[in-house]
Amino acid sequence: MILNRISQAKNDLEDVEEFNKKYTGYVEQIIGKCYREYQKELAKSMTLDFDDLIMLTVQLFQKHPETLQYYQQKNSNIFMWMSTKIRTMLNID
Repeated sequence: MILNRISQAKNDLEDVEEFNKKYTGYVEQIIGKCYREYQKELAKSMTLDFDDLIMLTVQLFQKHPETLQYYQQKNSNIFMWMSTKIRTMLNID
């Protein structure tokens, strides 16, 4: 239950501070403490969990829209190349 709630918070782009400000009930306070300790342990071991990878990427793109635009263009070129390659392999005109 606790890890699921932490995961949900990260999916909602809520860091520890935002979570603790938003949720003040007894159970949420316990989850908030666990969330803080979990993030401390991840930082101590210099690791990220999957939800962090997504949350941090979204935050990066929100803060730096030019970076988002760069990767959107880059991926667009890759997808066009892949589509052409597949069509050639399948002999589709």
